[in-house]
Amino acid sequence: MICFIICFQVRTEKRMTQKHLSKLSGISTSMISAIELGERHPTVPVLDALARALQVKVTDLYSRKF
Repeated sequence: MICFIICFQVRTEKRMTQKHLSKLSGISTSMISAIELGERHPTVPVLDALARALQVKVTDLYSRKF
């Protein structure tokens, strides 16, 4: 799943820490870390929360077309 790579890339490009993303999205830092490491697969609601916090579309987390 490429989502974890793009999530990390978008977050770091926006100079956002996992802690800041956690506050904006309501997703725990441990879950964000696990997603970015490819250890966990996010559910649709989690993807939606992350996308909103990162100000991208959910589909953008699977494709670098933004």
